[in-house]
Amino acid sequence: MSTQPTQTFEFTEPSEGELIRDRAVAALIGSAIADAMGWITEFMKSHDALLRYTGLDWLDRYVSWPKNTGGRFNTYIDQINEGDYSDDTQLALSVARSTDPDGSVNAAYFLKVELPLWMQYARGAGSTITAAANAASRKSATPYANFFQYRRGARTIDYRQSGANGAAMRVLPLAIANFEDRTSLQTQVWINAISTHGHPRAIVGALLISEAQRRVLAREELHTSEFFPSLIEFVREVSVPRTDEFDQWLRRWNDGDTHDFQRELLVTKLESVEALQIASRSRDLPIEDVLKALGCYDKEFKGSGIATTSAALALFYRYGGNFKACVEHAVNLIGTDTDTIGAMAASLAGAMGGSISLPEDWTVKVQDYNYLNRVAEALVDIGLREATGWELGPQIDPTSVGPESTDLSHATKFTRGQRLVHPIFGRGWVVHVDTQAIRRRSGGTVTLVDVEFDVGQRVRLRTKPRLLEADEGQIAAAKSRMLVQRSVQPRLTHD
Repeated sequence: MSTQPTQTFEFTEPSEGELIRDRAVAALIGSAIADAMGWITEFMKSHDALLRYTGLDWLDRYVSWPKNTGGRFNTYIDQINEGDYSDDTQLALSVARSTDPDGSVNAAYFLKVELPLWMQYARGAGSTITAAANAASRKSATPYANFFQYRRGARTIDYRQSGANGAAMRVLPLAIANFEDRTSLQTQVWINAISTHGHPRAIVGALLISEAQRRVLAREELHTSEFFPSLIEFVREVSVPRTDEFDQWLRRWNDGDTHDFQRELLVTKLESVEALQIASRSRDLPIEDVLKALGCYDKEFKGSGIATTSAALALFYRYGGNFKACVEHAVNLIGTDTDTIGAMAASLAGAMGGSISLPEDWTVKVQDYNYLNRVAEALVDIGLREATGWELGPQIDPTSVGPESTDLSHATKFTRGQRLVHPIFGRGWVVHVDTQAIRRRSGGTVTLVDVEFDVGQRVRLRTKPRLLEADEGQIAAAKSRMLVQRSVQPRLTHD
């Protein structure tokens, strides 16, 4: 009897590029998971209310729930399905699609195309970002001059007072795209933040969370003794970029006797340092006490760019790469901005623990799982400076042959099985149509149209789609860029 030589399988250590891909995918998908899970608890007032509403006294899974939408006088029901994410993830994807191969943000495309078109399918949008998106449709609006005002109850809110977390919640794609370039990341976050938010709380909060995300992705300064001190030092060094565009923005911001951005920035930096010092105690104190000290339970400050980012950092500091524990505790902090705090904390925990740390039953059910993977992969190519083109730009393929499609801007009726074309997402199928009566004296209806696009993103459109709000010139330029890019890409040949 002959004996065969013993064979063993060889194990190859993953490359640094493979590791960063895994971290980025886990960060982006993890963020969407926490956003989807914590969306419902954002509106809860107590755990008793959660129990009455869902049958759960501790949220540890996705739930389906009906969301009253449309405001007090135009109410309809937006049925949220298990795993559906909110505006936090929607706008992060908008930023991803606006990121160029060199890691820079295409600010004009984000402001004049992504934001206005997002208003067609926004879910859970806050008042500030809604006002910013509406203002973006003005011809005079530019990335450095989108100053606006809006009403909140009896108050008039000015762009300069907009210090909520709407900028911070969407910067993860920029952190992935610039994980090796701290200076570039700071500049791009500044550019993206000021297009919608003018108060230093929003800007510094966005800078702070994006720098933390970058460091975890790149594995920089992660020793527990260095984590908060180094972030405090980072905040102390924050300053306005020195460019002609920012000089013009600063002059406009300071227009009037009562406006002084540099003074507000200094006050915000001191506030941020204090908040980070509070967050650094999260391993020694109940996390609820830490968030209370940060103001996260205060109705006036719960959505602050500083309070929520510091809360996310506190949760990450407490749980590290224990993704499940981090997310569950975040989404059960009822009375806080659970979905946004959870999404930011989860982005850090996911990046630390990698994809193996994400519970499978949460991962496979999150909305647009495959598209999120694709976006993360494209962003890593940018971060490694290996991107060969604007992969996430408008989805157009003039060579494809398929069913006749209706341009969304010309569609007046919608039926299941209908083929639509969207300026950003390209072709898609209508999979569900729901027409509801609006709760108001004058009557009326709203039609919700679920579309699954070939690119992998699913959206729920409202009638009538507001395509005319977008800058047609920017759309045309973006499509032309994609056509040129595809015409020069090498084609596969077969022998």
